[in-house]
Amino acid sequence: MNNKYYLMILVLVVSVLHGCGSAVMGTIPSYNASSVNVTDNRKAADKVRYRDSVLSAIVFFGDDSLQPNLKDYFVGKVAGAKPAGLSKLNIVINKFRMADYFPKRMSAGVADWVYMPNTDTKMVARNELPTDVDMIICYFDGVVNGKKITAKSVFPYTLNGGSAMIYSDANFVKAINGSIDHVVTSIYKQLEQ
Repeated sequence: MNNKYYLMILVLVVSVLHGCGSAVMGTIPSYNASSVNVTDNRKAADKVRYRDSVLSAIVFFGDDSLQPNLKDYFVGKVAGAKPAGLSKLNIVINKFRMADYFPKRMSAGVADWVYMPNTDTKMVARNELPTDVDMIICYFDGVVNGKKITAKSVFPYTLNGGSAMIYSDANFVKAINGSIDHVVTSIYKQLEQ
């Protein structure tokens, strides 16, 4: 076989390893929409799915990568956790990004030379994340009720193996929700300070 066929097989294997479709995270928590004001200052590029290459072990989710819409789900989680003492919630989103970082899954059955740092892994290197575990990363930077807030979460997961697609795996969905929940908790802890 020539190299062209090896590359085609590699692309197919990596695509299967990551899966396709969209994760169903649950329903948007109900909240009084009139008590929540959201300003989304994110760049257009931060609202869409991004992967540096098929050989990259990190995928940044877009708002429409997950169901329901990721930003709407996040806002619902923040609003749904609003303490009773807060009558209004003003959220300014300057940066909100979620990513699936999967170095363990990427290296399973793929030659070592395939997993090479790409330009988007500098985010991972800055946070000194391990390379032997898969995880969901959630990052929020903005202003909540006039207070500057930065919150991030890293939530590891191991796939069940019974799911045909990664995005429908219960542990994957649990990691997405867990990562968002940790960020929401951090937001309210920072508001109390």
